Amino acid sequence: MYTANVYKVFLASPSDVAKERQIAREVIQKWNDLHSEETGIVLQAIGWETHSYSAMGDRAQGVLNKQILQDADFLVGMFWTRIGTPTGDHESGTLEEIREHINKGKPAMICFSDQPVQMGSVDQEQYQKLMAFKDECYQKGLVSSYETLDAFSNIINEALVRRANKQDPFVGFQREESIIIDPFGGYPEISKPQLSAEARELLIEASNDSHGDIMKVAYLGGSSIQTNGKQILQNDSAREIARWDAALNSLINEGYVEPVGHKGQVFRITHAGYEYADILKNA
Repeated sequence: MYTANVYKVFLASPSDVAKERQIAREVIQKWNDLHSEETGIVLQAIGWETHSYSAMGDRAQGVLNKQILQDADFLVGMFWTRIGTPTGDHESGTLEEIREHINKGKPAMICFSDQPVQMGSVDQEQYQKLMAFKDECYQKGLVSSYETLDAFSNIINEALVRRANKQDPFVGFQREESIIIDPFGGYPEISKPQLSAEARELLIEASNDSHGDIMKVAYLGGSSIQTNGKQILQNDSAREIARWDAALNSLINEGYVEPVGHKGQVFRITHAGYEYADILKNA
């Protein structure tokens, strides 16, 4: 038995991403199985299909907002070819949910599917509205896109890992992840985290490694950190070890690398890590 804080993750999407909604639920449940006891955090996926009930006195979307959305701590938005059904107040229920959530200063992540589709089967009016919304998002912030369902699963998992590493993981946010955006205002502009020179060097070397791995091995009288076929530590002095341990820990805390297994010896660069390494290389 253990004590944990429960955070509600709202799944917002039109009807054409049912698979993604199910995957998001599965990823959240798997995250709970692996991390909830260690972190003291339990994530609860919520959405209209599982947490709404019959009620009167307001328009349908307004009822959903009161029943579910207002209690959400985090929102995952998912899109493919549709923007959704108009609500009277907004272009679609999904956009209303996203705007309502963000305007309260709560964190959200927006994912766009780049999976192939036969355009003859697509509602062109819906698609054009979606493209306009997507352009708006790209102009106002960085968004996440994916080409496969496996990639989508990885994106969701990495986002949850990064947020859980924060002191108040689902209260407000700082724009540190490339998949968290501010498409409608409500957040201050905050720059990318400042990594040390050692952390930047380690991240770039890991991104060049064929497997994206960093090996950390402690032995009698010293320590070793290796990646991309290189020994990173220049000597076995306590200062040198502490310097590179701090670099590795900062990459872990920012979600740019994550541990593989439970021995604390292998760390693998994440999707966000590859993206930020590319930024550093081109700087």
